[in-house]
Amino acid sequence: MAVLMPFAVMTGFLVKERKLDLLASRPFLLGYGVMAGTSLPWVFLFLLRIGFEEALLLVQENRVLTRQAPFYLYFGKIWAEFMPWSLLLPFLGAFVWRRWKEVWSSRESFFLIWFLLLFVGLTLMPYRASRYLLPLLPALAMMLGGFGKGKVKWFLIPALLSLVVWHGVEIHWATRNPSRSPGMTLTREIKTLTGEGPLYGYRLDGSTLEELNFYLDRLTPNLKRYEEVRRALGERKALVLVPERLYEKIRKDRNNSVVTVGIIPYKDERLVLISGGRP
Repeated sequence: MAVLMPFAVMTGFLVKERKLDLLASRPFLLGYGVMAGTSLPWVFLFLLRIGFEEALLLVQENRVLTRQAPFYLYFGKIWAEFMPWSLLLPFLGAFVWRRWKEVWSSRESFFLIWFLLLFVGLTLMPYRASRYLLPLLPALAMMLGGFGKGKVKWFLIPALLSLVVWHGVEIHWATRNPSRSPGMTLTREIKTLTGEGPLYGYRLDGSTLEELNFYLDRLTPNLKRYEEVRRALGERKALVLVPERLYEKIRKDRNNSVVTVGIIPYKDERLVLISGGRP
């Protein structure tokens, strides 16, 4: 996917410019080699660090986590991901609509093609997550910069209003939530209890699992079946993080020796860290 995205944008722009033959030119072939030489080592190092099986498990987990997202997910997420500048998107849309021929015939159409191709492509894909929008943001930033170059006042006034609204929301959030993010609080508690032992999750939702992997900087397998939990609890120093509602079912199982390591508040629920009692 990371390779197809820029290639699709380049191809779309060259088709519009009627210069598709450049894709097979010497400078482009050199660029392909540079891209392969810089990206493939990262893939190799990633697989070397966590192993091929763990990488495959991560891909499968990502598919499960993003499968249920509705097709209109990105229409709402683009506003949150591009804040505070997303407040200027209606003005940018009106500008492009009014000067469509001028924009389409200019070199700045590259950024418009960049945004439209990736946005439509990501929307049509069956697997969706808000982080996939990140490659679209540079195109929006460049288009907004070009929009502000034309009439400064029409750009500056909405920009200042957007900053006021954005920082007002930040101040309101900071006064009501002086503590850090729930994900940081959760992982800080887990680090004090787990040490370097294996950590598993049991039917954790997507956002919880993403925050665990991000703040712990490690892959946390998300177990789906109770039999997998029983096997994990049999490992030495292994811990399993489960929602409290599922913890009660595990605790009532007489065939399972469960030790409660800690109960951690997280957002609107509580997560329980359990072990099999093996030192």
